[in-house]
Order: sequence, then structure tokens, then C-alpha cells
Amino acid sequence: MSTAKDRLSAACKILADGNGPLRLRLHDAFVYHLMLVHRTELPEGCQELFDHVHSRMTCTASDRGSRDLVADSLMEMSDQEVEEVAEKIRTLHSILLGL
Repeated sequence: MSTAKDRLSAACKILADGNGPLRLRLHDAFVYHLMLVHRTELPEGCQELFDHVHSRMTCTASDRGSRDLVADSLMEMSDQEVEEVAEKIRTLHSILLGL
């Protein structure tokens, strides 16, 4: 079973080395790795940051009728917001590596 640290490492690898634009890499990192992390797997100091990432990646104001909530949420984000969420994931990973 993978740990939260393993999943964050895999997500960061996709962000750094994956194919396509950052928006697509962020989608894949979240769907394939971070959606499998539960906040209780993280140290207390990381839970709020993780909650922020999770809420940004799974909230959408429009009803596109899509079955991919994460893709819909990403479509509503500006390029700057996409970069900020990716940076928060990198920060979470750095914190966990330092523990």
C-alpha cells in the first residue's frame, strides 16, 4: 500500500516530468495519486494545505454535465491558479520529505 508521501512523490514526478501542459499534468497527478490520499494520512500541519488543494481541484461553479469534476474545476482556473495549486502540491511534498 502506498503512503501519502509516496503518492505525493508520484504526483510531483508527473508535474515535473509528465507530458502536456501543466493543466493536464495537474489533472493526472491529482486523479491518479492525490485523490487516493485521505487528509488523516498527513501530519496535522499539512492537512489544511491538502484540504485547500483538494477543494480547488474538486469544485466547479458550472454544470457542464461532465463526469470529470477535476477536469471541470481545472477548466475554470486561470493559468496562475493552476500554477498555484501545483506549487501547493510541491510544498506538501517538501514538508513530508522533511519529516
